[in-house]
Amino acid sequence: MTDKKKYDLIYTVLFTLLFLACFGIYMILHRKSFLRIPDGLNQYYMSFLYLGRWARSILRGLIENGSLKIPLWDPSIGYGADIPTTFAFCFWDPFCWISVFFPSRYAEYGYEIMIVLKLYTAGTAFSRYAFHRFREGGVSSAAVLGGALVYVFSAVSYAAFGQSTLINPLILFPLLMIGADHLYERRKSRLYVIILAFSFAQRFSTACIMLVLILLSYTLRLTGEIIGLRNRKKKKDIEQNRIISRLDPVKKGSDTRAQHYAMYVARRSAARDSADRPVQTSVSSEFRIIMPEKGKGRFIAGLYLSFILETLLALALSAISLIPYMRNSFSEGLSTINLQGGLLTSTAARDFFRNCFLGFTVSAGLPDHSSCFGFGIFTMICVFVLFTCRKKYLLIKAEFLLMTIFLCVPFIGHSAGDFQYTTARWIWAYTLVTALITTAAVPEIPRINRRQCIGLASMSAVYIAIGFLLFTQDYPAMLWISVILVGMTAVCVNHSLRVQREQKKKSAPQSQITEYSPTDRLKTAAAVAKAARSAAMNRQPAYHPSGQRTTAVLSIVMVCLSSIIMSNMSIRREHIFANQVTSGEAYSRVTQESGLSVLDSLDFSDGTRFNTDGTSRLGNTQWLYGVSGTDFSGTVYNQNIDDFHDSIALASSPSAFSYSGLNQRSELLALFGVNHYLASSGTRKLPVGFTDTPEKTGAGFNSYAPAEKNSLFYVFQNGITEKAYLSLPPLERQQALMQAIVTDPSVSQNTISTDQLTLDTGVMNYSIETGDSVELTKVLQKSTGQASYMVSVNRPDAYVDLILDNPVSAEDDSKEVYLYLKNLNFVNGGMESYRITVQEMYHQDPVEGGGAELNGYTTYNSKYTGKKDDLLNIGRLTGAFSKIRICFHTAGTYTIDDMDLLQRSDESIGRNIHALNDSVTKTRTGVNSCSCYVSMKEDGYLFASVPYSTGWTIYDNGKEISAQKTDLAFTAVSLDSGSHHITMHYLTPGILPGLYVTIFALLILIVVFRKKKNA
Repeated sequence: MTDKKKYDLIYTVLFTLLFLACFGIYMILHRKSFLRIPDGLNQYYMSFLYLGRWARSILRGLIENGSLKIPLWDPSIGYGADIPTTFAFCFWDPFCWISVFFPSRYAEYGYEIMIVLKLYTAGTAFSRYAFHRFREGGVSSAAVLGGALVYVFSAVSYAAFGQSTLINPLILFPLLMIGADHLYERRKSRLYVIILAFSFAQRFSTACIMLVLILLSYTLRLTGEIIGLRNRKKKKDIEQNRIISRLDPVKKGSDTRAQHYAMYVARRSAARDSADRPVQTSVSSEFRIIMPEKGKGRFIAGLYLSFILETLLALALSAISLIPYMRNSFSEGLSTINLQGGLLTSTAARDFFRNCFLGFTVSAGLPDHSSCFGFGIFTMICVFVLFTCRKKYLLIKAEFLLMTIFLCVPFIGHSAGDFQYTTARWIWAYTLVTALITTAAVPEIPRINRRQCIGLASMSAVYIAIGFLLFTQDYPAMLWISVILVGMTAVCVNHSLRVQREQKKKSAPQSQITEYSPTDRLKTAAAVAKAARSAAMNRQPAYHPSGQRTTAVLSIVMVCLSSIIMSNMSIRREHIFANQVTSGEAYSRVTQESGLSVLDSLDFSDGTRFNTDGTSRLGNTQWLYGVSGTDFSGTVYNQNIDDFHDSIALASSPSAFSYSGLNQRSELLALFGVNHYLASSGTRKLPVGFTDTPEKTGAGFNSYAPAEKNSLFYVFQNGITEKAYLSLPPLERQQALMQAIVTDPSVSQNTISTDQLTLDTGVMNYSIETGDSVELTKVLQKSTGQASYMVSVNRPDAYVDLILDNPVSAEDDSKEVYLYLKNLNFVNGGMESYRITVQEMYHQDPVEGGGAELNGYTTYNSKYTGKKDDLLNIGRLTGAFSKIRICFHTAGTYTIDDMDLLQRSDESIGRNIHALNDSVTKTRTGVNSCSCYVSMKEDGYLFASVPYSTGWTIYDNGKEISAQKTDLAFTAVSLDSGSHHITMHYLTPGILPGLYVTIFALLILIVVFRKKKNA
């Protein structure tokens, strides 16, 4: 068995055992899966499931019908979205394609296999990089194995159980670093180009971070090589003089010619032998010095030029994914999470640095709540050992210090996380450096001298002292850390001293050369030359202590022990597996518990949508049915949709990247073609226009249909400008959308003013009455000069009552009641979220079906996206109520610019719904297409509640016409009077140019590397 196969076998066995010890046994005993709620289930499992169904549908169509139809647009993604750009992180991840071979019911097991394979491959990728990086100085397999286990079972890998894509860089980055080294050393750059292309295709921002880190690595290595070249000649002279100085001195009075001849032979031998072997420096012990002594500037310029060219080739190779993503980002409104939370308080900053300090040894969560930080106690010892080694491993030390500085400056982490997360989304790079430190430090442990032992003990003592002095609230954790750290340090020191004692006993004293004759010229010359040659060739041998096997076993045991301790403390302290889905129940949860199984029996061939009330369904479950529920949860979302939601103050979610439904607003349900309203039993009053008799019943839920069918398309005669639209308050904007489209005046001149619209303000007058533990005052805002409310809530569940001046009686007409909270802000130290409920009351009794809930984030929450205005639909009421109770479930200080209580009568809402032009017929949707017939009595607009994209090509009676963005996010076309057959066909914007560029780049790659191979 070769050394490589032996290493792979040992790694496989240890990986399996350690995985079971850290995670597997716990999850088996507690019946937990690898899916964490929310992101693991809602986003990544659903994407994995979606990819398998998507690929199988293509294969099924090819086999059954002989036609290749590739779906590029899916109406079930929010309001409808592009498939390749939404799922790029999944499409370009080879591991995700395992989903094709697992039926939907068993996709959970395929997902778990994928995670295990990813973790295993991450360790393999690190092993290859470690062997590559330490190839000059030589490294034992045991040291690399220890580093690989640290790399795989660090707390960073815990993200796999919540967000599986976060561990992709653990695989890609080591391979990319190998490719970058090949590029640096003027070898084949094929690996660099291919891995970087995959990185760009999966996630552009992460690939950019990798490029920045490679540039930093290049800069450090070039600096080290320049210093090494400056000292090379000096070191050669020192080495040569050292060799000559070891010769026995020529005795006084001897033959001068013999002396000169002997010295000549000695110098010539020493120079020849010294030139044959490279002079070892602190840099060349880690890397081979490539830079020539002459022409440094030309070398550096050529290096960076080749780096740029190969990077451009990788960009071109990934163009089939990258061009659509970039085009959608800049012109289609596609966006990724732009989280604004940060370390804005001393409490948050203290917790962050505490987590970094303690987390290094026992793991801790970082501010974005999806990344963990931790590498184990033995890794900390390895860091201490490495920093006690003088003039060695300078590059690794510099990289570690640089990464630590980046970690300790939150803004750097925020920018390195593509300005989307508070920090630490680049922590995989820090993991690589710490694992390399472990690999380098393991062979050094038996070699540490007395000075290093003292330094190691001192560093451990300082770490323990700081932990006890600054983090008294973590006393139990620090006690465990201290005991284990002291124990492991003592074991390492004792092992080092024992090995050195054994080696000292076995080492024999060097014999002195005594052959010398002052009278025999030839004998003298031969003796001196022999001594010089042997001295010159007497290299420092590779260290092979007698206790090498003991060192290997000891280091692996301590790595495994540290990983097990860290995972167990994470489970107990950080509760990393508290929100895992029960094993084997993922598919049933997304199908049965959500109540969406009733959708299988409903007709969505016309492209219309459904909405839910009281179903408590999980996010993105509608993907399984291919129909839109106007909800979405994911990192890649449509910014235009978020702008539309903000314009109507939709209170369905506190974040831009996650929304659910239309808040049961009757007018919006009609405008966006909702023909199926799913509600649980005992739900509140149905929206206006829906019949009380269920059309379908199943899984404990009922589906209701409107009396008059809603449509995906509507005809409007008028348009209003975006400026005029945004000048209205949210509820009036909602009414304006029912009467005209919002258009750009540069595109269409046929616009009217908002004064020509019929808008109902619906203001309900009230007085405020505060409950216990609530203080309400009006304050003047310096920035706006307007008065606002400041509500100080001293205890949870305190409330404020809005007493109606004219209470609603049971005889009054039914109406929808809204509460508009403008510019709502909450402050209570570093608290990240708050919760408010609103309830209609008749005297002291709550009114059934008249309530709403608002969950919000503060600027300290990593999910905060700046949402401050909320228009809550309290419900459609048919009974009496006299006040609205606002219950603040989170204590703190609330500031609100306005609290408007609004109402819309059923008659007013119904009038707007009935006014929607029903001249659209025969609406149909297909793969990447939809169509309808329209009869226009006069010139106007055809509105489609389909998100605007330049990927749509629209034909009117077979003739292509141009589309425009309307209502901030959707699509409209101008039509003349008469009959029209409208067809819409979708092709991902930029996918064809991207395909052509990728094919061209692939041809270049093949030609260039074949030419290099022949050369």
